[in-house]
Amino acid sequence: MIQLFTHPYYVYGYIALIFVTMRIPYLGVIIRVFNTLIHESAHAFMAMLTSGKILRIELQQDTSGSTLSVAKNKRSQFLVAIVGYPVAAAVGYLLFWGNAHAYNVYMLYGLLFLTLVVLVFYIRNTFGILWGGIFISTIVFILWLNQPKVIDFTIVTLAIVLSVEALYSSFALFVIAIENPSEAGDAKLLSSISKLPSLFWALFFVAVNGWIVYRIIVDFLIFT
Repeated sequence: MIQLFTHPYYVYGYIALIFVTMRIPYLGVIIRVFNTLIHESAHAFMAMLTSGKILRIELQQDTSGSTLSVAKNKRSQFLVAIVGYPVAAAVGYLLFWGNAHAYNVYMLYGLLFLTLVVLVFYIRNTFGILWGGIFISTIVFILWLNQPKVIDFTIVTLAIVLSVEALYSSFALFVIAIENPSEAGDAKLLSSISKLPSLFWALFFVAVNGWIVYRIIVDFLIFT
């Protein structure tokens, strides 16, 4: 990634710029929904892997999302509920890894395929369909341009978005679990299955995503 910038500090400045942009009303929402897509896709594909049935996925304008699925048993429910936050952070790591090994085009095709599958078969709400269509069109346009630096910047940007938002959203869930555990999303569902408090699971997500982001920093963002 350092080849895209003339100085390592520009990388950190770019990360800060993306973080600030993600907090801008409307524009930030459009960017952050990418994290929601990966998060909800993780729930959906885990449901498939555990012989469950996916009914629908929704991506909302407030960057929240939901995956309605029918699980085979409590073990399946547990696995479906636990994967969302860690997989979003892990895909961020994967994109950084792909960039480091010059697999940016393959990463972009992978995201295109994933979004197409989820959009065609599972996303059913209006905002989700519109966002998915715009995201797919953007990727297709970038691939059509066939400009290596544009593709590289796209993957780096998406990797940063996922890494930052995966960590930020897990901290947000932790705060919700403290203030209003009944609204703690995946942590609440895991609590109902395991009988451990929502706060425990929220802290678990913070720890896992924090570790993944730490590995991203150590493996890809520290330059000597």
